[in-house]
Amino acid sequence: MIHMGIISDTHIGHREVKSANCGIPPVILESIKTCDLIVHCGDIGCCKEVLAFLSRLAPVTAVKGNHDKHTKEGIPFKVKMDLAGWRIGITHGHGDNVRREPLSIIKFFKEPLDIIIFGHIHRPFVYADQDLVLLNSGSTSSTSYTPFASFMTVLFQEEKIETTIHVLDRKREKIEKIQKAAFLKPVGGK
Repeated sequence: MIHMGIISDTHIGHREVKSANCGIPPVILESIKTCDLIVHCGDIGCCKEVLAFLSRLAPVTAVKGNHDKHTKEGIPFKVKMDLAGWRIGITHGHGDNVRREPLSIIKFFKEPLDIIIFGHIHRPFVYADQDLVLLNSGSTSSTSYTPFASFMTVLFQEEKIETTIHVLDRKREKIEKIQKAAFLKPVGGK
């Protein structure tokens, strides 16, 4: 089993990055510090500092978001990986109508995948059919797109995954709501 923590759209500025928790709510750090892998789906903010901080907790895979386009850190716009037998694509998801039509994220990858993990829409989103699972952790910062912050953890097993969406209170000090779901491995992959 592999335990993954997913965060996105942290939008951490120069002031926040200097704090002890690097601008990430402590309740999130406490929850993801036991993960085997952390995925950041873009709009990181101060990329170098945030990714270095997260990598002290667990190995990090990150993609660049539309607000990270000027970073010189060499972060890709999309990543493909295999994890516990699952074919996974990771991207931020900007540049299309993903915010209004989350299923349009499928066009971002040509190769067959079992899971697409993405950001940009600032709200948690989970979708599954017989071919594909789509996961979005929402944003760790509350914004005009959604009034709450959230993140996701995923437990990967050989034939199924268990997802948990963690929604924070308005002050981003504690987990207010948890939503769990489990999915069997897709049949075909898209």
